[in-house]
Amino acid sequence: MSKNLAIVINTLEMGGAERYAVQLANQMSKSADALTLIAGKPMNLMSGLSKNCRFKEITTYPGKKFAFFKYLVLLPVSIIQLIYFFRKNKIDAVYTFLPASGLPTWIAGKLAGVLVYYFPMHGFEVSSTFERVLHESRFPNLFIKKFIAGSDYLARELISEWGVPSMDRVVECGMGIDTKRFIPEEKHEKKKFTIGCVSRLSREKQVDLLIKAYSILLNEFKTENIELVIGGDGVEFQNLQNLANELGVFEKIRFLGMVKESYSVLPKFDLYIQTTKNPNIGLSAIEALSCGVPLVIAYRNEKEKDMAQDTLKNFDAGWLVEADAKNIAEKILDIFENPEILNEKKKQARVLALEKYDFETNVSRFVSLTSN
Repeated sequence: MSKNLAIVINTLEMGGAERYAVQLANQMSKSADALTLIAGKPMNLMSGLSKNCRFKEITTYPGKKFAFFKYLVLLPVSIIQLIYFFRKNKIDAVYTFLPASGLPTWIAGKLAGVLVYYFPMHGFEVSSTFERVLHESRFPNLFIKKFIAGSDYLARELISEWGVPSMDRVVECGMGIDTKRFIPEEKHEKKKFTIGCVSRLSREKQVDLLIKAYSILLNEFKTENIELVIGGDGVEFQNLQNLANELGVFEKIRFLGMVKESYSVLPKFDLYIQTTKNPNIGLSAIEALSCGVPLVIAYRNEKEKDMAQDTLKNFDAGWLVEADAKNIAEKILDIFENPEILNEKKKQARVLALEKYDFETNVSRFVSLTSN
């Protein structure tokens, strides 16, 4: 590759986009002349950054409670800081993932003569108002050399929803996870059948659906020996605990809080339940696949069904179910009562991860497709 590269992200807080940016930085730094990760606070993920990576703190994001006025005040400052850094360090290309840090980076990259790439980390349906207005204006098209799609579905959506003018501006490169770190756990006797998820607990993740389904399993279907584990933190954490308490299942659920090392948690699951809106290539979901854990993906309409099918490809590594608590509960119960089918799905989950989501393979392709 032999280039000076930069990756810009809002913060190093615990989240899918942030974790992916750190992993990408670590991998790309092995072949670049130099790679710098640029982010603001908080920096929970800093310890996971390789010693080969440089780090530069530049604040491009006004905080969790996104204040547009504060952002406008911050914008020219961050643009100037980024231009100065790009020119001083002779940066050749910069990769962005989120719109708040993306916009100043795109403008700075253009003014500094740096190639700019943008990798949207979610579907358009769950994008913020700021992000929608930004892309509907077609303003990003003036600055971004290539848009990177993490799946077949997202490649199509970049054209249909994000306002990218043609497929010539799109690079399709699958999301990747470390299949050497996320590995199946050795077989052993377990007292409990474990279902769950690891997620940022925000409203669009709809983890309340999973808690309601679990309540039906316990209270209506009278199921025994099934435990629910919910990993992650976020604005909905207390609301989800309150819901579990109201449904009488709080004592039965393990709320782990923030999970820094999901590779130590996911292999213990028998099923990963994905209830988020726009269920396409969720990072924790494909990490679960790599651990040999099949997915149950909930969908609300045909569009989301297409996203879910795109995640599972043509491999028999999971199930799709309509996003209704009772439907989800019935599907979990059916799987629980058919261990032979589940065991076969576990094998296929690992196969799918190795063939489609291996990080080293996908990053090598990512680098080759964005090296010009």
